[in-house]
Amino acid sequence: MRWSKLQKRIYNILDPNINLQIHCITYLNDCWYGPRTRVIPRYFITLNKKIIFDWPKDFPVKLYTSENIRYRYESAVRLISVTLANYLNTPLDKLMLIHDHWKILDIIRAADRRIGSRRWKEIYEKGTPAAKLVIKERIRCKKFNKNEPKVILRG
Repeated sequence: MRWSKLQKRIYNILDPNINLQIHCITYLNDCWYGPRTRVIPRYFITLNKKIIFDWPKDFPVKLYTSENIRYRYESAVRLISVTLANYLNTPLDKLMLIHDHWKILDIIRAADRRIGSRRWKEIYEKGTPAAKLVIKERIRCKKFNKNEPKVILRG
C-alpha cells in the first residue's frame, strides 16, 4: 500500500481534537554506506508540531550488526508500514493486545478515537513517554471541549 493511502487511513482513526501528525519521508544520500544506498527513510510523529517519535534517530544503530545493517534499515521501513496496516485491520476488541518493536502502536493507540476514555488509564500506565503525552493531550482537549457550548445541527 502506498504511504499516502496508509496515512489517510491512520488519520481517519485519530482523535480529531488533537494535533497529531505521522510522516514517512525519504532523503537522498549517496554517501551513507556506499553509493548503492541512495534513499534514507524516516518515520516521525509530531504532537502539536513537536517530534515525539523519530525513527531511526531514536533507535540506536548498534542494535544491528554491520553485515545486515543496510537490509535491516530498509526492511524496517516496510515492517513499520505493515505494522500500522495490521493495526488498522485489527478488530476493535483486540486493539489493546497487539504490540510492536518500535512502540509506534502505543502512540497510535493513545490517539485512536475508537478507544474510549475508560482505556486511557491503561494506555497511560503501560505506554511509552510519547503515548503518555498523547493521552495527556486528549484529556486536556476533552476538558477544554466540555466547556464549549454544544452546537445542534438541524437538517
